[in-house]
Amino acid sequence: MSNQLTSNQVAILWDGQNVHVRSEEQVIALLQFATKYGKPSYVKAYGGCIELKKWASIWDKCGFECRWVQASRLHKNDADEKIKADCKQYILTNPEICTVILLSKDGGFSDLVSQCQSHGKKVIIVTQSWNQTSKKLQKRVGVEGFCALNQVEHIFYRFKNKR
Repeated sequence: MSNQLTSNQVAILWDGQNVHVRSEEQVIALLQFATKYGKPSYVKAYGGCIELKKWASIWDKCGFECRWVQASRLHKNDADEKIKADCKQYILTNPEICTVILLSKDGGFSDLVSQCQSHGKKVIIVTQSWNQTSKKLQKRVGVEGFCALNQVEHIFYRFKNKR
């Protein structure tokens, strides 16, 4: 029984340049949402100076490891590249991680989502809205693999208020 519990781990990859934080409660709600799929074990947020200046204290307080990325016109996709590299190195090779929650609306992650799925991992895309999400990502995960960030908050608050 304990092996089953340890194998249901969740990775959360937050593209802070792409999906913005509104509050600490929002981050807590996301972590609670993730527990529906297992234990969040690989929890990282990626951002440049602007994002980290605004949100690093919230992410850090909630247990996210903050990964700094260079942000400029010349380094536009640095967060994407770090997320992809980390996913390939730490998540695809880890059989205990069964679910990947990716906070990004960027179609550049379409191939990475496909790779995760081919490794047997469930992928959930979380963004501000379905309409703002790349068509490539929509096609990869479908409606069942998508959740809007405000839905995550509502689910959490309903759960919290039932206690």
